[in-house]
Amino acid sequence: MNGLQVAQRVENELASLTGLKPSTVSGISPNDGGWKVVVELIELKRIPDSTDMLASYEVVTDGEGNLLSYQRTRRYLRSQVMETAPPAITMEREAMVARPRGAMSLSP
Repeated sequence: MNGLQVAQRVENELASLTGLKPSTVSGISPNDGGWKVVVELIELKRIPDSTDMLASYEVVTDGEGNLLSYQRTRRYLRSQVMETAPPAITMEREAMVARPRGAMSLSP
């Protein structure tokens, strides 16, 4: 399979597994006899579109495009300017949003 065929197959399989709609394939590269594909999925559709919640999923396939593993590597708003967010900052920001007013963090 070529890269385009693998990307299309991964988009379809990931959509079936997660129930989420693919937005775009943002990366693809050969990887140990297979492929590593990064797909952006729409996790939460909002109005306006700029407030949609997207997530990057990294998928590993074999040489035939069969999915071996996948994981969400990033979650962000469509309008977010920063290309990549350091995981610690993202996790702390999500923890702050989820924390009730007046609650204290246990992290240092």
